[in-house]
Amino acid sequence: MRTLKVVCLFVLPAAICAQDWTSREAEIFPIISTNARAQQESAPAWTVDSLAAPPEVRLEALSEETVQELRKHLGSNWAGPHRELPASAYSEPGATDGRTLGSLRGNWDFTAAGRAVWQVSIRSPGARSISVHFDGFEVDGEVWVHATGVPGASHWVGPYRGRGLHGDGEFWSESVFAEAVTISYFPRDGADAIGALPFVVQEISHVIGEMIGPYSAPKLDFGPLSPRMVQEPRAEPRQAAACNVDISCDPTWSERWDDPAIAFLLTQKRTGTYQCSGTLVNVDLPSDDFGLLTAGHCVGNSRDARNTTFYWGYKTDSCNGPAPNLSDVPRTLGSALVARRLGGWFGDFALLRLDRAEVLAETGVTALGWTSDPVYQGSDVVGISHPDGEPQRVSFGYSTEPAFYGRNPATYLTVAWNEGTTEPGSSGSGLFLTDGKFVGVLSGGSAQVSPCDPAFRNTYHRFSDIYGKIERHLK
Repeated sequence: MRTLKVVCLFVLPAAICAQDWTSREAEIFPIISTNARAQQESAPAWTVDSLAAPPEVRLEALSEETVQELRKHLGSNWAGPHRELPASAYSEPGATDGRTLGSLRGNWDFTAAGRAVWQVSIRSPGARSISVHFDGFEVDGEVWVHATGVPGASHWVGPYRGRGLHGDGEFWSESVFAEAVTISYFPRDGADAIGALPFVVQEISHVIGEMIGPYSAPKLDFGPLSPRMVQEPRAEPRQAAACNVDISCDPTWSERWDDPAIAFLLTQKRTGTYQCSGTLVNVDLPSDDFGLLTAGHCVGNSRDARNTTFYWGYKTDSCNGPAPNLSDVPRTLGSALVARRLGGWFGDFALLRLDRAEVLAETGVTALGWTSDPVYQGSDVVGISHPDGEPQRVSFGYSTEPAFYGRNPATYLTVAWNEGTTEPGSSGSGLFLTDGKFVGVLSGGSAQVSPCDPAFRNTYHRFSDIYGKIERHLK
């Protein structure tokens, strides 16, 4: 039987994709107490517009050569690096833990209402979005992160209080879609504001402008899909593949569910920010929480799970209409890892638990039905994903052969497309039968051809196989 060479769609280390697993059993993780709270309250009623501009920590611009080299090694799902603050961010030599008010260069001021506020601005030129990594967080008051010099509540995230999002003092903030952000710390009225800064900031995430969502800067062409297929950048700007189909152009699928079921994922990993897709499925988890399926190479451990932001219902309002600003898209932050397979012969999936109350506080959602029946060759199928970080796109195709090299045909399903395609950012997205039932999780794609080539193929981890690995969690 012929085989196709596979690349992880569209991930990190090739070693993960190539591992030869010796056990067919999924790794089952214990349920942790709760996922992170999104804490998306309204931006504060008091204004900081009248305050003096805070000191700015300015990072060096990333060169195109640096970006290309990083993406070559870190994979096509990589959306940008984590960047440490420079030594110039600190006023005391050697005080690089950001722990002392006198070391991290910030300003104290007072709002018009007389409330004390400490601020510092961080600029990373060319960033599409920035997230701040807090540690040692123990705040008697509240901290907000917001776009520097940009008015509007949608450009504020927080407030973060106490021990932070996870209750242990360490977390990543939600993303702010700007190349400069301000951290504003408001001590509780009456609290003693003198002393050590009650949090540490050593790094930020820098999502590269051309990697996700609408952006005015041109996209560099890094070549098709895989670190093993990296080519020299072309002269023309890179855009999402022209054969992608906006789901809003197909009312049957755009309006199939009353509320969102598909999520766009941004995950803070140790080597940077990564983009993927995921699908809410109707699973039975403790406390009646929601279950989301994505690829194991997208969310491979508990740290990844808790540092993932989920954007719900990210799609256009009309056929080929403008993409909404991700700042305005409903989002939740954090999840718990229940079970996963990291890739290879025996599977590539992750089952995440999302707090039902947290999700429903931000948006109505639909947990989709599924079937554990096998999908046979020639079956019509539909894929829905966020290729290249775009709003939802839909693909129409059929299951086919040959199997991908290194992929067990009993575990994986090969799909060819008649219309539409997948790209980086599509990893972890769902495959459906024409009646809407969920049947698979996107793992990889052809390494030899571009996404719009008729010979392009995808490989999905069959839900009929996943079902046996997580059956004890399902209704």
